[in-house]
Amino acid sequence: LDHMPLERIVRAWARDGLDVTSQTLWDYLERVARLVKPVYDRLQAYVFAQPIVGADETRWRLLAPRGKKGSSKTWWVWALTTPKAVVYHLDETRSKTVAEKLLKGFCGIVVCDGYGAYKALRAAHSGVVLAHCWAHARREFLDIERAFPVEVAEIVGLIQKLYLVEKDIPRGADGDAERSEEHTSELQSPLNIS
Repeated sequence: LDHMPLERIVRAWARDGLDVTSQTLWDYLERVARLVKPVYDRLQAYVFAQPIVGADETRWRLLAPRGKKGSSKTWWVWALTTPKAVVYHLDETRSKTVAEKLLKGFCGIVVCDGYGAYKALRAAHSGVVLAHCWAHARREFLDIERAFPVEVAEIVGLIQKLYLVEKDIPRGADGDAERSEEHTSELQSPLNIS
C-alpha cells in the first residue's frame, strides 16, 4: 500500500536520524525472498492445480539510480490469478518467452487479453486453452465507435447483456449447468449480428 523505492526510504529515515544504506535494505529483501521462496513455489503449484487461471502483465517503472543520467526503465509485472491466490513475477520483458516460462506445465484455461504472447503460448502448448476477456473485446469495438456508432452501440449492448446473465449465475461449479444454458432471448440482436 505504501511502497516506496529504497533510496527514498533511506532519505526519509536519514531525516529521522537512522543511518542505513539502500544496499543494507536490498540485502534484507534478498534474504527475505530466499526465505519465502518455498511459500512462493507452493503458491504457484496451487495456482497451476486450478482448471482456470487469469493472466495479465502490467508496466513496472524502475527509476534511474540517483546521480546517474538516463531515463527510467520499464519492466513488467506478470500476474497469474485464481479466486483464492495470485502469483506475481517481475521480468524485464513482456515477450512470449516469459509467458511460456511462467505457464510451463500448466494445462487448462487461461483467461487473458489478446496480447500475442498468449497466442504464441497456445500455439506451443496444446494443453492451454485461451479464453479472451470480453472487456478487452469491448475496447476494440469502442475504438471504431465513431465510424460505426449504431453497430457498436448494439454490440456493446450485447456484451452488457452477457455481463448481466453472468452476474445472476452462481460462481464456480455451482453455476456451470446454468452457465451452459442458452440465453438467446436475452441476447437477441435487432441488427442480426452473428
